[in-house]
Amino acid sequence: MTRETKSWTVCRVVLTLFVLLLADGAGFAQSLTVLHTFSQTSGGNPSGTAVGTNPDGAGPLEGLLNLGSMLYGTTDYGGTGSGTIFGINTNGTGFTNLHTFSVLSGNPQYHSGTNSDGAYPNALLNSGSFFYGVTIFGGLAGHGTIFKLNTDGTHFSTLYNFTNGNDGEPLGGLGCLVLSGGMIYGVGYKTMPGTGGGWVSTVYEISTNGSGFDLLYQSAETGSIPAGITASGGILYFSANMNGNESSIYSLMANGMGIQTLWPLDASTEGYPIEAAITVVNDVLYGTATQGGPMNSGTMFSIPVSGGELTVLHAFSAGQGNFPVWSNYDGVGPGSVTVSGGMVFGTCELGGAGATGVIYVVNTNGTGFQTLYNFSAFDSPYSSYGNCEGGYPYPGPICVGNTLYGTCYCGGIYGSGTIYALSIAQAPISLNFQWTDSAVVLSWTNAAFALQSAPTVSGVYTNVPGASSPYTNAVTGLQMFFRLVTD
Repeated sequence: MTRETKSWTVCRVVLTLFVLLLADGAGFAQSLTVLHTFSQTSGGNPSGTAVGTNPDGAGPLEGLLNLGSMLYGTTDYGGTGSGTIFGINTNGTGFTNLHTFSVLSGNPQYHSGTNSDGAYPNALLNSGSFFYGVTIFGGLAGHGTIFKLNTDGTHFSTLYNFTNGNDGEPLGGLGCLVLSGGMIYGVGYKTMPGTGGGWVSTVYEISTNGSGFDLLYQSAETGSIPAGITASGGILYFSANMNGNESSIYSLMANGMGIQTLWPLDASTEGYPIEAAITVVNDVLYGTATQGGPMNSGTMFSIPVSGGELTVLHAFSAGQGNFPVWSNYDGVGPGSVTVSGGMVFGTCELGGAGATGVIYVVNTNGTGFQTLYNFSAFDSPYSSYGNCEGGYPYPGPICVGNTLYGTCYCGGIYGSGTIYALSIAQAPISLNFQWTDSAVVLSWTNAAFALQSAPTVSGVYTNVPGASSPYTNAVTGLQMFFRLVTD
């Protein structure tokens, strides 16, 4: 009787393995499409010269927003020289400038001067039929603005002009603004009198109608510069870097109370500085440090919002060559990340086979790291021209279905950057099994997949409670078929 049950178990596991190989996977096959190449600026490559105009903008530093079949973003430069807000269909058609920021009154090369709407936009948020964003220069006082724009490009308005007084100045970079509960929250810095030019980190809030600007938080120590900010459950999460080589992650209640240090990073093992916003998914924070770590190429990490220990999910390998022409297999200098389906997608600004950056994926438990795409080398070292798909993809991609969408700050034919789409398709994974006298032990390598069972091959599959790899299935009871699934 025991032998007969065991024989039937062999049959059902073989059938189950066949179903799994047809259905799910952890590897990826991918192809990259350039949706838009930003045109040549009159002043040259934006990474080398911050002066120049063109029709469509140059230097897309921030990530993209997805609304239906449209992608939206900003460029640092181009347009009149002060940057743009753009939209484009996900298939690459219909590129349009929604807003071109006006010319600065001073010397654009040194980001000086004033204008009515701001210059060098570094963030774009969406709520309903409106966009909100921040510029880090320009405006009536020359220290940046917070703006509002209809999603169709009409009715641009300036909600706030920074003065570099008690309000400080806004910080640019990845994820420097967040919307939560009808309020806009951002990070900035403030020069403190009597400190010889020392500055402190700030967190500010303003309503979406432009009223109620307030500094919620100001660090006690000078030399602190914050990075991006995110929100979850009425709590704000941000990071700050002290003197360029120490980084910590903080939480702050949305009313400005209860500042807490969640984790001070060890630069040699966990990395520094944190320069992009941290992503919150299922009460876990995911982020990156652009340098430091075991190989000084940066790290990707996670930490529970409750303040548990930080886990380094991936430490990027040592770059070969001289800055900025570093090459390796997994990238150097990671930027922002996106979490989808139990996996973390991100980019590195440098490194990879072409020394111009990579797109990567890793499971949320740190296993299964894979380089999805290596951007090709530029024409010559230290240039930012001469490839087709772009380079320096610092903003992490967004994930829409089976496609990643992102931007490259430089590269492309004209050196002004690109917008790309990377199609990803999961390849099959293997279900491993091992016999014992009384059980079959099932194991798999991707913790993002959940084990499901059903009494027939075509039956209704449900999650096996508490199942993780390796899972032991006793050879008693009724027949059962298994499969792996992921979101």
